[in-house]
Amino acid sequence: AAVTRSGVSSKDVAKVVIEGTWDELLNEGQELPLRTLEYWGSVLSREDQRDPRRPLSGESFAALVEPIMIDETRPTLWAMRNDTAPGLNGLTTRDIKSYPIGVLTDYLNVLYLSASLPAHLWDARIKLLPKCVRLIKPTDFRPIAIASVIIRYLHKVIVCRWSSRLKLATFQMASLQRDGCLEASSVLYGVLRDAIQRTRGLAAVLLDVSKAFDSVSHETILRNAESYGAPPHLLRYLGNTYQASRALIGSDFVCCKRGVRQGNPLSPILFIMAMDEVLRGA
Repeated sequence: AAVTRSGVSSKDVAKVVIEGTWDELLNEGQELPLRTLEYWGSVLSREDQRDPRRPLSGESFAALVEPIMIDETRPTLWAMRNDTAPGLNGLTTRDIKSYPIGVLTDYLNVLYLSASLPAHLWDARIKLLPKCVRLIKPTDFRPIAIASVIIRYLHKVIVCRWSSRLKLATFQMASLQRDGCLEASSVLYGVLRDAIQRTRGLAAVLLDVSKAFDSVSHETILRNAESYGAPPHLLRYLGNTYQASRALIGSDFVCCKRGVRQGNPLSPILFIMAMDEVLRGA
């Protein structure tokens, strides 16, 4: 119904359904609930929590900070979708695909080597995506931080390097290059079938971490990054970028003092490092 009422052409209906954007069409033109921007501004700028724990002992991956090569940047760039939203500087994926790959690679190396991103690239704009049909309160939205495509490009390269070396708990399914839904469903089916065959009791625990991406401490992010192989230069890069993190919400910039950015390719892998420690201790 959302699709047919929105005026979307018949040839685009399948794309809208597959991408799950019908909820945006249904809510298009609706006003934000009262004080939504103020609420999310306060969430993003909330003071960080200290994490005095020492990093876990682990191997440091020097390869994560080696010079970036064209063999890495070319496939990463062409895997990026052309229709992704631009950041505040208006640069699109299609734009950077028109640049010489050697120039782009050199530029990424300069940014990475500096361990400090310029504000016009790292500053993000917040897009509030609806999580439901009836938008009643501020928490009915999910804030997506959209930085420059150049930064998303660089972070995709870092993620490709890091994810291939990560050793996570066996049952860590989220945000990895694996069919997590199929594997998790198969494990659950096996556990239930075993319990039925043996006629024994079974208990399950569901832990819903509210606003998890928005609440994780920056100190925890850095601690876990070091625990999972980040060498000193990458830690400096992460520390500097999170310290300088700002986002435009409405017409005002807020300093993001905690959390990982939803919409940043690095965020899922940094978040699952924190959750992996929880899984290992369960």
